[in-house]
Amino acid sequence: MMNFTVEEMNLIDIYKADTRAGQLAQLRAVRPLYENDAELLAVVDSAARKLAAMTDADFLETAFVPAYPVLYDEGETEDFAYGK
Repeated sequence: MMNFTVEEMNLIDIYKADTRAGQLAQLRAVRPLYENDAELLAVVDSAARKLAAMTDADFLETAFVPAYPVLYDEGETEDFAYGK
């Protein structure tokens, strides 16, 4: 299976499709939106390359879920983050 970055996983989740072919089509369709942002364009292209290299079965087995960063204010503890 492919190792997707957090940015790639989030991008794929934003433009979610039910099939690998559909996901690739989604990324091709939105690529022009990112042509003025080299960093985001690199994420789109990298995600598309990884999707193209995987099998349909691998795509269906991969959970493309958004990854939200956990932000802590200064002075917060891990106990607070876990609701203790």
